[in-house]
Amino acid sequence: MEIAKYAAVCLQAISVSILGMTFLGIRSDAVPRIVQPLFLVPWYVYVVLFLILLVVVITTKETIRQIGNAPPAPPALQRIDTVPYRDVNWDILAPAQHPKESAADYARRLPGIAEVRIPPKCPKCGIELEEKKAMLFGHIWQCVSCGFKKRNRDTFTIEAGRAGKIWKGRVEADAGAAAAAPAASAPAAPPDPADKKEIL
Repeated sequence: MEIAKYAAVCLQAISVSILGMTFLGIRSDAVPRIVQPLFLVPWYVYVVLFLILLVVVITTKETIRQIGNAPPAPPALQRIDTVPYRDVNWDILAPAQHPKESAADYARRLPGIAEVRIPPKCPKCGIELEEKKAMLFGHIWQCVSCGFKKRNRDTFTIEAGRAGKIWKGRVEADAGAAAAAPAASAPAAPPDPADKKEIL
């Protein structure tokens, strides 16, 4: 893309030079022999060429600017947990931990950034399930590998939201229990020697 832009600029410079010399009345005999064939081309051809190349330069510049302003690619997601719900397994995905981020900070923000993967996986063989509309009501979830099959009223999308709520509640409860445990197990402060003196 950069090469095309520079080539267009060079051709523009050549066409402008030829046009300038033509309008100044400079004859082809007064220029080097390698440039003389360019004077055989009518001047209006150079005008058209100049306009076309101008459009190429402007378009290329706009494309390069759009590429430079493009948003960064989203971070890759990794599986951090699995939650069983509706007799199937739902993978929980989240961006990887930042290298400068502590494990505690990462765990605190996980409930807000994690998402449930659709489709869920078979509880028997771990293969992704397929979903199709049942003839009477609801949906059929089926594994193409082991033949596992179950009927469910709602779709993958609806149930994924519910599985995410269950996982988030479990994680927040575990975080609350972990925060309360150190406070309960903290040793009692040693008695102050000044208190003993007052008792004596």
